[in-house]
Amino acid sequence: MNRAKCSICPLLDLHAQACDAGNADPIKLARWMVRFRFDDQDFFEVDPVRYADALGDLGLAAYRREVKQRIEAGGGDSFGAKYAQERLAMLDGDAEALVGLLGGDLSRPYQFIRVAEAMAELGRDDDILSRGCLAGARGPSGLGSGAAAVVALGRGP
Repeated sequence: MNRAKCSICPLLDLHAQACDAGNADPIKLARWMVRFRFDDQDFFEVDPVRYADALGDLGLAAYRREVKQRIEAGGGDSFGAKYAQERLAMLDGDAEALVGLLGGDLSRPYQFIRVAEAMAELGRDDDILSRGCLAGARGPSGLGSGAAAVVALGRGP
C-alpha cells in the first residue's frame, strides 16, 4: 500500500502509538488486529512488528493463536494470512521462513527482491549476498532485476 496516498494510515499510526503507551489490553489488541484484517476489511494492514511492544509476549502469543486458527479454518491462502505469517517470521528473525514465504520457488526476479528487502529489514545484509538475492534477481537481460534489488535496498544510484 502506498502510505503516502493512504488517508487512514495516520489514524493507524496514532492507534499504534496509543497502544504503545500502555492503553490497550494485549489479548484484546491481538484479537482486534486479526479481526480487523481477516473480517472487517481487506485493504489496510496492522503490522504485528509495529505493535510488538504493545502486544508483549502475551499478546503476541494470542495473535499467533488467532492467525493459526484462521489458517486452519481454511484462510491460509488469503493475503492476510500470508502477510501475518511473513510479519511473524520477521519478528522471530526467521530468515528461512521468510525465504520460503516471500521467495517461494525463487523463479521470478521480484521474489529475490522481496527476500533481499526482508534480509535488510532483519539487519542481515550479508544474507542478501550469501543467499544469491542480487545475483539470482537477474532477469533475462542478466542485469536488470539484480540492479533493481540494489536500488530497492538503497545501495545503488
